[in-house]
Amino acid sequence: MPLIRHLFLLCSLALLPAVAGAQTFPALAPLPGTGTLGTPANGNNFTFVMAGDNRPAKSGDPQTPTLTAIVKAIQGMKGGAGAPAFALWAGDTISGKKPTKEKKMKKEYEEFLGIVVGAGIPVFAAPGNHELNDKPKGQSCPKAIDVPDPSGNLLKYWEASMGVPFGVFRYGNAAFVSLNTDDTVGPGVTIPPCKYNGYVGPGQLAALNATLAELAADTSVAHVFLFMHRPIHASPVNSDGQLADASRDPLEAILDDTAKYPNLSVVFASHQHLFYFHDKDKPFQTGPFQRTDPAGVKPAYIVSGGAGAPLTKKATPQTGGYHNYLTVQVKGADVTVTVNQVP
Repeated sequence: MPLIRHLFLLCSLALLPAVAGAQTFPALAPLPGTGTLGTPANGNNFTFVMAGDNRPAKSGDPQTPTLTAIVKAIQGMKGGAGAPAFALWAGDTISGKKPTKEKKMKKEYEEFLGIVVGAGIPVFAAPGNHELNDKPKGQSCPKAIDVPDPSGNLLKYWEASMGVPFGVFRYGNAAFVSLNTDDTVGPGVTIPPCKYNGYVGPGQLAALNATLAELAADTSVAHVFLFMHRPIHASPVNSDGQLADASRDPLEAILDDTAKYPNLSVVFASHQHLFYFHDKDKPFQTGPFQRTDPAGVKPAYIVSGGAGAPLTKKATPQTGGYHNYLTVQVKGADVTVTVNQVP
C-alpha cells in the first residue's frame, strides 16, 4: 500500500476506539412520496428491484429516458406473481455537485422524485458522489476530481429531500442496510491530494459492525442485503471506480467476515455505469445469480450502475456496457438475482 494511503488508513482507524460503543444504524424510510412499506403476504417469498446511476450526462439536462423506462417496467410488474415490493437505489440520482445552489439542488431532487413516485412502490436510496461531492474550479490536479464538500451543505440538501444518508430496514425474512460511501471527513483525517475516491468514516464503520452483529443474532433474519454507491470490487473495465483503499480495506474486512456475519448475502453498488458480477474467473457473467444463505462464503458483490447515466466508455455489451436494473427474488433461504437490460 502506498505510504500516503497507509497514513490515511492509520488516521481513520485511530478514531475507532472513540466509537467502539457505537449505536446501530438509524431506521431507513422510503423516499418522500413513494409510499410506505407494507407487511408482506409471505415474508419468505418476495421480490425487490435494485438500480442506480440515473443522473443526466450534464448539469441542467433533464432526467434520462432510461430512468422513465425502468419506472414503467416496475409499473408493468405490479399485480403479477413477481411484483416487486420495493426498490433500492444506489446513488447518483441527480447531477448535483452544487453546494452553494440550494434551489437548483432541490429542483433536481424534485424532478427525480417526481419520476420514481410513478413506480408505485416504496423506494429506498443511498447517496452517491453526485449528491455529496463538489468539483471546484481551479484544482491543481492533473484532472478535476470530486472532493468532499467541506461546507456540509450537500449533505443537508440530501437529508432535506431524501432522508438519512445511511440506515437499515426490515422486510420479511431479510434486512436491508444502506451505506454512505461519501461520508463526512472528520477532524484529523487528511485526504491525499488528487487521490480522493470515497470515504467511509470510523463512526459509520463502527455502527455498521453493531448493526450487522444485531442482525446476525436475530434468528428471524435469513438474509442481509447491503447497498451503497461506490463499489468495493469494481469491474476490471475501469478499476478506478472502486472505493479508496483507506475506506475499502476496513469495510471489506467487515463484510467478508463470514464467521461473524453468515447471513450477509449480497452487496450491491453502482458508480460504474455498467453491470458487473464480481468473479475473478468469470468477470462478465450475465446471470441469473443464485445463492442459498447462510452460504458459508463471502457475500456476492454486484455493480448495477446502468439506470441512465452515460455508459462507461471502455465497456462493451460483452463486458457489461448496457443500461440495466436488477430484480431480486427471495424464496426462503434462496436468493436469485436477475439482470434486466434496458434498450
